[in-house]
Amino acid sequence: MWSSICYNPLFSGSDLPFQTMDVMYITSAWPHACFNKITSFITAFITFERCICIAVPLKVKVIITPSRTKVIVLAIFVLLFALFSPLFYVNRLTWTFSPQRNATILAIRYSEEREAVETATFFIYSVAMSAFVIAFVFVCTLVLIVKLNSKVKWRLTSVANTAKQSQTVSVKDRKVVKMVALISTIFVICYIPTTLIFFMMAYEPQYSYGGRYENIYIVVWSVANVLETVNSSINFVVYYNMSSKFRLRFLEIFFRKDVG
Repeated sequence: MWSSICYNPLFSGSDLPFQTMDVMYITSAWPHACFNKITSFITAFITFERCICIAVPLKVKVIITPSRTKVIVLAIFVLLFALFSPLFYVNRLTWTFSPQRNATILAIRYSEEREAVETATFFIYSVAMSAFVIAFVFVCTLVLIVKLNSKVKWRLTSVANTAKQSQTVSVKDRKVVKMVALISTIFVICYIPTTLIFFMMAYEPQYSYGGRYENIYIVVWSVANVLETVNSSINFVVYYNMSSKFRLRFLEIFFRKDVG
């Protein structure tokens, strides 16, 4: 929302004591990219956890423990914060005199290391990480669906066996798998445009804000941001409709309904 406000001509063209695009760049663009990647990695981890549940159900509690989950989620935050921190070091907001406005305004001051830092960081988080997460989620979702279908077919065609029945997939597990598969599919669809934009930026440096293709860059990014918002917003709808536990807890917390 803050980015949209900054792009609004009525706001950016007003006589504010700061350079609108510079402030948006620091306070919105980079934080958005950082938390965007955090969301991506957490989604990838959730998909991996469900994949393990179906692939090796008897070992999942040993492989994925609550303590390990906390460590992994914390590590994701620390890793991404550490990766994006140099960007705030080489792009600093300082009070600078603007000859065009004949006033001192808050604007970005670039350090000498900016180009090298941004080039390296951009490749890591935009190209490498984006491609990895999309591919990882896609593969895990595919394995999850294939394993689920194979186990369902096996149960329908095999002779009942007590030892083997312990490894079969329950109705509850299948519902969870369907929910995670749906969330993963939505994630992949919504994040593919963003990933393609990053690849395009790496291939064509002029495809950027202030570059030769600035107009199309802004338009395409606007569409990508809408899709990212859809991905984040629709997850609640999916969880509410497909997870009875989530629905009951939501009603209990926000509507004070006793779920027993």
